[in-house]
Amino acid sequence: MIIFGIKAQITKCIDDEGYPSFVECEFIDAHGRTHIFQGKDVYFEGKWLDRNNVYPTEGIINCEIAERKNVNGREIVKINTIVKNNSDEPWGVESINDETVFEVFPEQLVESEYTPRSTEGDFIPFGDYMVAFFIFDAHLRNLYDAFNRREIEAVLSMMDENVKWANGMEGGFVCGRDAVREYWRRQFEQIDPQLEPLKFKVDKDMRYVVTVRQIVRDLDGKVLLDKAVKQIFTIKDGLIKTFEIAEA
Repeated sequence: MIIFGIKAQITKCIDDEGYPSFVECEFIDAHGRTHIFQGKDVYFEGKWLDRNNVYPTEGIINCEIAERKNVNGREIVKINTIVKNNSDEPWGVESINDETVFEVFPEQLVESEYTPRSTEGDFIPFGDYMVAFFIFDAHLRNLYDAFNRREIEAVLSMMDENVKWANGMEGGFVCGRDAVREYWRRQFEQIDPQLEPLKFKVDKDMRYVVTVRQIVRDLDGKVLLDKAVKQIFTIKDGLIKTFEIAEA
């Protein structure tokens, strides 16, 4: 199942006295108009937000694609933020002007492949999960960008203190942020890896499975390896708990 979202900016927290918090979120459409939304933080973000967060911060508004068209040689996508789940009940948000239909550029959209966690006759609605999936897609894309720039402390900040991280060079796992930092230090003394995420999906166990093009060069720039692998992330409380590697 492919689900869609529109990239947005959460600009401020309106009320954090209870749970969930209420925040304000906005995006600019293909015609340059700004649309503002107000609602529970879970509508736009995969974790709790309050007045202490730094704003603006990345957000996602779930949507359905109603139409794709070409205008003056540029693709325009009409979206609807009233999304229906598998029980055919509406799940979505309206702008403060009561609008739900907008026209955006395709690059403003994100998509994710979702596998519902269910058993026969027991559907678990995906509405509340959709936001977290898109948010963590964005976080993982930031992780890969930071890794490729060797901004290692930024990557480590996305991990649990006791993260279990696959050791792709020697096998097995390293445990904890300090061990991952040391593992990468040794790695970068020998090779120059670059990772290009190709596809994101969520499996039935609620793990992120990212198909990645892995290009490994020696320190002189010679390509040693160029192949696709699957990298699997288990995320809890907004942090990476486990990282695994599998064949693509």
